[in-house]
Amino acid sequence: MTGATRNGAGDVGGAGSARDRWIALALFAGAAALFILTRQGYFFGDGRGLIDRANEGALRGHNLAYLPLAQLARAACAPLAGWDAERALYALSAVCAAAAVALVYASLRAAATSAATSVLFALL
Repeated sequence: MTGATRNGAGDVGGAGSARDRWIALALFAGAAALFILTRQGYFFGDGRGLIDRANEGALRGHNLAYLPLAQLARAACAPLAGWDAERALYALSAVCAAAAVALVYASLRAAATSAATSVLFALL
């Protein structure tokens, strides 16, 4: 195996390998699908307020990037899928949460944790 390394945990490839990138991508896709398919029918806390602000076209909120990114997602997907502000906010939240799962995996692999342990902790 040219370029492959074996770390102390017995994994071939090591942190940053093509295998790790595929695992992170699979974790991202699986988590995004899970978050989208298990959508709740009600909102907690500021959910309704954020939807109202997004429907008004607001770009400012308590999170600097959330409403502007939701407006971009809405603008990009509205012509194709008829997205409203609520769907854009929900999709943005699901994508960000799925990205966090993949980043936890990548961070643990960069810290020389085994792939199996990294997957386990990313899914927690």
